[in-house]
Amino acid sequence: MVSAAEILNASILVVDDQEADVSLLGRMLRGAGYTSIASTMDPHDVCELHRKNRYDLILLDLQMPGMDGFQVMEGLKDTEKDAYLPVLVITAQPGHKLRALQAGAKDFISKPFDLAEVLMRVHNMLEVRLLHEAACNHGKILESLALKDSLTGLANRRLLADRMSMALAHARRNKSTMAVVYLDLDGFKQINNTLGHGAGDVLLKMVAGRLVATVREEDTVARLGGDE
Repeated sequence: MVSAAEILNASILVVDDQEADVSLLGRMLRGAGYTSIASTMDPHDVCELHRKNRYDLILLDLQMPGMDGFQVMEGLKDTEKDAYLPVLVITAQPGHKLRALQAGAKDFISKPFDLAEVLMRVHNMLEVRLLHEAACNHGKILESLALKDSLTGLANRRLLADRMSMALAHARRNKSTMAVVYLDLDGFKQINNTLGHGAGDVLLKMVAGRLVATVREEDTVARLGGDE
């Protein structure tokens, strides 16, 4: 679940060519407790600002001179690897709402602004956005756990097998050689028995760090289990 504090601390960018609208939306959001609000009146700046700051929500006016909101959304797609645009469009034209949703916007608010509607749509969109990010991060963690040794951070047996297969295929294709070094730590069981498993874990992490620092970037260091 996403907490109220996380929603209120989320980063928001307001994009509108009308200074009065930017000011009004800023006052509405700050009055509701939102703490991280930025704005721009130049639509050409939006993509670069988002690339640098990764806003949780962009309130985007559709009708702006020089570059409209639809063009901005096309540019934003290049900055979002998962194609999720955190865009809440602002429009005074009801006919533009469906086109905006088809272009990637997640919701819309109408001009003139209704305070309750603005705050509800902003809250709902931020909640969905933060849940989406949490789900993506959870997936990355699960993927990492599936391929990495939880103690040392080295590749585990599964990832090593994959890397070995690729290295063998590469060696066959290029008629080159590859090397595999297998080692374990002498006396490691005695360390666990006399000093405890905590000391053994510290030793394993220390050895892992030294091995990683010794090999080349393209090489793989893996832990198969125990002190292997």
